[in-house]
Amino acid sequence: MAAISVDKFFKRTFLCFDSKADEKGIELEYQNSVPADLWCEIDQNKTEKILNNLITNAMKFSPSDSKIICTTTVDNGQIQVQITDFGTGIRAEDGQKIFNRFYQSQNTKSVGGIGISLALSKEFATLSQGSLSVESILNKGSTFTLTLPISKVDSPIEIIKTPKEKQKDQKLHLLVVEDNIEMGKYLAEILGQYYRISQAFDGEDALKKINEQDFDLITLGVIMPKIDGF
Repeated sequence: MAAISVDKFFKRTFLCFDSKADEKGIELEYQNSVPADLWCEIDQNKTEKILNNLITNAMKFSPSDSKIICTTTVDNGQIQVQITDFGTGIRAEDGQKIFNRFYQSQNTKSVGGIGISLALSKEFATLSQGSLSVESILNKGSTFTLTLPISKVDSPIEIIKTPKEKQKDQKLHLLVVEDNIEMGKYLAEILGQYYRISQAFDGEDALKKINEQDFDLITLGVIMPKIDGF
């Protein structure tokens, strides 16, 4: 658990996707009504993974020239974070099934599957004593709502990490190809102990990088937009 500035934490996490959104022509809009001086203890690691999964999926199923909105509020003693997109939406019959591991909705196959990210996100929310739900209209968009209990702290202390001196890296060069940004970050974090990591976010992006530089190894997903893993 870590003490965080609620507004700054959620804003930073959301706007980390700014460059990826620019590539796809998607506008990111952050709306906050949480007091600037609200500091809480939350599981920062789990919460960030949940948000990354929700934003990644929102971007995956949103067309160019659309918008994704992150709204943070305090309601009934809970922090509420909503990620809203105006993309493909979810069929009514899919409902809560999308939170089941490996469930594949019929209207997501053309742009890549949801995989296990939403199932993990819901489990993380439950472990954090919170909840994760969705409201959606097919072909109009979806709103995912994360709620977390408020555990206020009066005297927060931020820990500033001093970066280590960069040393020449002699590791083998590995290209991680994964359209799920959170999964890609996880693989890069684990494999980064052993390899020098570069990342691509679909098969087309991977081919471009392969033509520009040399890699010793490549790991890639199978179901991806534009060009699949095969």
